[in-house]
Amino acid sequence: MPLPKLIAILGPTASGKTELGIRIAKEISGEIISVDSRQMFRGMDIGTGKAVLDKVASGKSQVATVHGIPHFGIDILNPNEEFTAHQFKEFAEEKIEEILARGHVPMLVGGTGLYAQAIIDNFTFEQTKGEAKYDVLQIGLSVPRDELYSRIDARVHKMIDAGLVDEVRQLREKYSRQLREKYSRPAGSDVGDGGSSTEKTAKNAKPHTPDPRGREYSNAMTGIGYRQVCEHLDGKIDLEEATRIIKRDSRHYAKRQMTWFKRDGRIKWVEDGGEAMKLAKNFLK
Repeated sequence: MPLPKLIAILGPTASGKTELGIRIAKEISGEIISVDSRQMFRGMDIGTGKAVLDKVASGKSQVATVHGIPHFGIDILNPNEEFTAHQFKEFAEEKIEEILARGHVPMLVGGTGLYAQAIIDNFTFEQTKGEAKYDVLQIGLSVPRDELYSRIDARVHKMIDAGLVDEVRQLREKYSRQLREKYSRPAGSDVGDGGSSTEKTAKNAKPHTPDPRGREYSNAMTGIGYRQVCEHLDGKIDLEEATRIIKRDSRHYAKRQMTWFKRDGRIKWVEDGGEAMKLAKNFLK
């Protein structure tokens, strides 16, 4: 029996994955599962390059929409919660089955390589690959290095201008306070808070342990952009230096992403959306 078909749009940060994914989804009746370990957090919008949502994820379905296309895995957790690759795999496989049941095409779009591999290779997290569950077309976006780095630099400036510093300040204030409240309650008193007990993605999420030095930061806030702005807000570096480091670390991250993806010879690399669209349509024939 043929395996269900799934399309993955992969590549480094700032390569244009989101736009291409939406464009293809509109043509093939696709629904998108975000493969981004940071965009799942609420309130982390500017620093993650999150697309503007038509509809915010809420309720048990946890579906957001971007330009009319359903997106899963965006805004499903608070930044003081943790989420493992294994939990993502369970979440994504559930959403894939729902999308297939609607007669639509499931699509993975993003740059978190381990999350993508967990689905594509049915990764068991015991250093082994399971039996394939899906027939997957992997499309990689190839952007010349100089152009990619220019895009990254421009993106960082856009984030700063859009209010990244204020976003980080508000997140720190909001979730540090929530963590203090969390740890002041009797054990088990938080069960069912915020409806999380009914949501599979947040069901096993745990708050980050308070920093022994007195500050409380979640793992989400250690990401590129957020970590450097936290250092700026703590008075360790000025904003100009924070911006420089965000650019540098983003370029290094893009390089690591490409190293990860280039290991997989099954990925078909394209330089423009037209090539990707042709591959997708031929795959689904």
